[in-house]
Amino acid sequence: MTTHCTWEFHISSTEPSTTVADEVERIMEHLLKLESSDDRLMDAAVGLNLELMSVEISMSAEGSTFEEGLAIALAAIRTAIHSAGGSTPDWPNFDDLLPHGHDMAVEDGLILQRGELIAS
Repeated sequence: MTTHCTWEFHISSTEPSTTVADEVERIMEHLLKLESSDDRLMDAAVGLNLELMSVEISMSAEGSTFEEGLAIALAAIRTAIHSAGGSTPDWPNFDDLLPHGHDMAVEDGLILQRGELIAS
């Protein structure tokens, strides 16, 4: 079963917009690396809106159940954030993810807040 998730965050940052864009681009690069090394992962995408200061991070994953696919996709997203130099100190437990997402912070002034998780 393929599960797709998109996590949307509002960004607050003291960094210039070019730095924010670079940090988000690094997350995408790491998502693509993970996707190329794991056949269960697909359709990685990152969308940044600097005007609204929001970012969407999407990933699909193949699992035997919806929950397994979601767990695989979210683990890849978190791994990509860490690999790009970010941190996820407030990453929620899997059981807490549905129906609402949670805040997540990334180092160096880039903070992703008020996350909303959409999974299908």
